[in-house]
Amino acid sequence: MVEDIVGGVVRFFGRFIAQLFIEIILELLIKGPGYLIAKIIFKSEPDVDSFVVITFGILFWLLLGVGGYALYVSFGAGGNA
Repeated sequence: MVEDIVGGVVRFFGRFIAQLFIEIILELLIKGPGYLIAKIIFKSEPDVDSFVVITFGILFWLLLGVGGYALYVSFGAGGNA
């Protein structure tokens, strides 16, 4: 009986934290840069939930990661001597 109550509470908070984490990642980190890029390219107000905004957001982070890796390889390859 106590296990059922504790399990239900833990499950509720686990789902709440997971939903909050997903919302933060999707809304701020992907849709934010995607919206700004789409607004610059199309010169109009794009729909925040559109495929274009999400695609630009993902492409932004991919290009940022590839660019960071390229900089690391080019400048970090030298020795310490």
